[in-house]
Amino acid sequence: MLDDNLATQIGNKSLPATLQHLSIERNQLSAVYTSELEHVRHTLKTLSLKGNKLQSVQALGCCTQLRELNLADNQVSDTMLASTVPSLRKLRRLDVSGNRLQQGSKVMEALHNLKGLKTLKMSNNNLSVQLRLDVGRHFRLRELIADQNKFQSFIVERSQTSKAQASQLRSVSLSSNHLGK
Repeated sequence: MLDDNLATQIGNKSLPATLQHLSIERNQLSAVYTSELEHVRHTLKTLSLKGNKLQSVQALGCCTQLRELNLADNQVSDTMLASTVPSLRKLRRLDVSGNRLQQGSKVMEALHNLKGLKTLKMSNNNLSVQLRLDVGRHFRLRELIADQNKFQSFIVERSQTSKAQASQLRSVSLSSNHLGK
């Protein structure tokens, strides 16, 4: 763990090649670079970068073995998330709470290829209008937490191509939104 320091970068030679779990929470990181992750891109399974100043996270796309990713309380935008997350096909848990996300549809579209995603946390963003969850595309999702946004509606649908798949969704939290407006 490298939590609660003043690190502005991860450093490209400081991580052992066998590293599977890394926590660099509450530091001063504004970007993550591919060169910093080169040694661990095939071994890293859990990464927590919570509470930094991250705006650029594209390099995380090289960590193809990631199962859990915590990007909560940073400055990640919809566009940055959409360009990073689709290559993380083994991701099971994703926390993007407290970022600069605004378009729920863009976020959900970026996640549609993550067939194993079970937990999605995206509370305390500026997500608005409508949250549409296609349980066919996100059929393994068990927990969705999207509290403290500006959603006016929540729609659960099943695409025609996925009628045979049963949804595993068990918990949805949408507290403190604008539902019903």
